[in-house]
Amino acid sequence: MERSAPFFIPSLLALLCSLPAAAAAAAAAVPASCPAPAALPSYLPHSTAGAVALLVLCVPGTFWLVAYLVPQLWMAFGSVPDLKKKYPGATYALVTGAGSGIGKALCFKLASQGLNVVAVSIDDDFLTATGAELRKAYPELDIRTVGCTFSPGTPYMEKIIEATKDVTVQIVFNNAGFIVLGFFEQAPLGKLLANVECNATSTVSITHHFTQIMVARRLKGCVVFTGG
Repeated sequence: MERSAPFFIPSLLALLCSLPAAAAAAAAAVPASCPAPAALPSYLPHSTAGAVALLVLCVPGTFWLVAYLVPQLWMAFGSVPDLKKKYPGATYALVTGAGSGIGKALCFKLASQGLNVVAVSIDDDFLTATGAELRKAYPELDIRTVGCTFSPGTPYMEKIIEATKDVTVQIVFNNAGFIVLGFFEQAPLGKLLANVECNATSTVSITHHFTQIMVARRLKGCVVFTGG
């Protein structure tokens, strides 16, 4: 199948081709008595071809700048959606990497919207503190903590399934992740495999489990992948 050019390409080419003629017509229309225009600065193109080249170079940069700034401005000044209202009937949200940082902030935001929270993270003091702070701030909610490690061979899915077997989770935030620094061949293989398990494999397993339940019960919900 042939791939046609984007719809704006013919119009753009026609516009560029008409620039020399338009410039000549404009120059001919200027009365002889008019003073000569001031010379252009040296850093600006002095010909139509140079102007066209400058335009072609500027358009991609402008596009990518706008594409970057618009989402940033939306996140900075836009309203945060209330997921409990957006998905009627949703009562539980699960967040991985909930012990600190973005994951902890997500837990508090979801709880502030009236959602019960299942906080999943490494079984350490950070997770314990997050659970205690959530229960103190939102005593009316059911706050559950699941301590586990997303490494190959560890039963993290069994722990998550056990902790949520009596509730319906319709909102999932796959937030857990870490980075391995240094040269690839110098990093321990176990650490690299744990990195893949945490950043990729575990998110597939968790998402597959909860989406199966939602689809089977015809429930609306959302699965979010975060990065930091």
